[in-house]
Amino acid sequence: MRHLVSCGVVACLSLAAPMASAFKPEQHKIFSRIALMTDCVKAALTSDDDRQSIAAAFPQGADNEDSAISTLLSRMRNWHYAKNRLMADTTWFLAIKVPYSDLHFHVPIPFPWKTNLDDVFEKRVEDLHAAAESGGQCSAGDIFEKAGRVTHYLQDMRVPAHVLPVDHGFPFAGDDDFDHGLLVTFDLGKVKAACAATTESALRTSRSQIAWRLARARRATLAWLSGPAIKDGVRVEACRWDRVFWCNPRMATCPKAHYAGFGSYADDHAGWGASRARCGGLEGDVDYSAAQPGYDDMMEDTVFMALYAKALLDRCRDCR
Repeated sequence: MRHLVSCGVVACLSLAAPMASAFKPEQHKIFSRIALMTDCVKAALTSDDDRQSIAAAFPQGADNEDSAISTLLSRMRNWHYAKNRLMADTTWFLAIKVPYSDLHFHVPIPFPWKTNLDDVFEKRVEDLHAAAESGGQCSAGDIFEKAGRVTHYLQDMRVPAHVLPVDHGFPFAGDDDFDHGLLVTFDLGKVKAACAATTESALRTSRSQIAWRLARARRATLAWLSGPAIKDGVRVEACRWDRVFWCNPRMATCPKAHYAGFGSYADDHAGWGASRARCGGLEGDVDYSAAQPGYDDMMEDTVFMALYAKALLDRCRDCR
């Protein structure tokens, strides 16, 4: 495939990574809007002018990392995948799925710079702080748009295909139905209960807090993926989430973990949302409750970033 009709194919290949969507792109906007409606965020946004610009900028920033033309190159360079020890620092791999077949090809393309989520996350955090120290501009819209971009990656770290990682994205690299509108709801009561502590921590405007949240999200996702996918406490190794649904490249038993630290989908992948699954000679009801705490913590992280952006905005204005 990689050698066929090169001029025509290249245009198609370049679309594979940017279209990656384990997490419905519009969900990033939705989660960010919900965060702005929580009591502690509404209480912090005292200016009517700020509320209006922030209501548009924060969700749009979260969406821009998936949709903006300015991020196209970064998306093509795998910046939405978490780095693991198996991944090379300076190589980009495209996973190409041949339409209407089970054939996949992995195309290595060398780059003279690192290509992973950890690097772009650090850059987005730097951009956010630079916007709050921009010679007195102190634009609420600009600061919250950049905070939304940071938030995007905190949310992505709750998505298995970004964390393991697994190439995905219709139509060339396969699709992933995780979070496509089912089964898991937010415990907004838990988010509200965390408002006071979240507000206090956000006021410290320490970059280490944001890095800690990214690491926490990654650890939590990897933890539930190592648990049983079938209900009733079935602790069979073959029934782990990262065997039944996704294939973890860190595991020697992953038959397709053969390039650049990327995993794949399980051969008999039932699809996120399936009511039943088979594994290790067993069959049972799929237990989706394991993913619930991650959703709640993701909303807490999103609320935190909104409050963090407001603290940066206030500090910027106080220093003018």
